[in-house]
Amino acid sequence: MKTIEMKKFGKYLAGREAGKHAYDFFIKEIEKMPKDEKIFCNFQDVLLLAPSYCDELFGEIQENLPDKLVIDKNIGNALKKAFDTVAEVRDLEFMYGESE
Repeated sequence: MKTIEMKKFGKYLAGREAGKHAYDFFIKEIEKMPKDEKIFCNFQDVLLLAPSYCDELFGEIQENLPDKLVIDKNIGNALKKAFDTVAEVRDLEFMYGESE
């Protein structure tokens, strides 16, 4: 499993444009990976995750490449709310887990 440190995109992950930028990065990483490998998203040191950013990045990936992402199960409630919002609006289910 490949780990991506979300703090590389900043401590405050907000806005659709920033989410699209991160999406482009993720897609390039996914294209380099074996088909059965997953990405683990580590949110250590991230203070804010806006639903708009979450939708543009994680919602798009989960909808188009299901089961590719594993979200750190230890994210705080404030960050998890963004995933809950996107999951409800898009009728998706995100996978939560730990890094291997």
